[in-house]
Amino acid sequence: PSGESAGLPAEVRREPPGALDGGTDGLDAVRAILKEAPGHLAPRGVILLEIGAGQAQAVRMISAPNLSFSGSVVDGCGIERVMIFFAHNPATDRPRNS
Repeated sequence: PSGESAGLPAEVRREPPGALDGGTDGLDAVRAILKEAPGHLAPRGVILLEIGAGQAQAVRMISAPNLSFSGSVVDGCGIERVMIFFAHNPATDRPRNS
């Protein structure tokens, strides 16, 4: 999130500012990716999105046109780190269970 980059280690602060500042809740980049992804995916294409610790519930709540949340993958500590979304066409696809 904005304002937290000053407390990061020096080697991390060398990254481009856009890579470190995700907006007020840290999810600006996630919103942009999910908004644009359907235009770059084949029908029923999949996007795997790596997220930060503690962001899973908020990412689930982001509505994205023509994408359906399918599940997540946890890391070795049991923290959800990868969110899985499928592209769909609401006019032709039947709803799938998440």
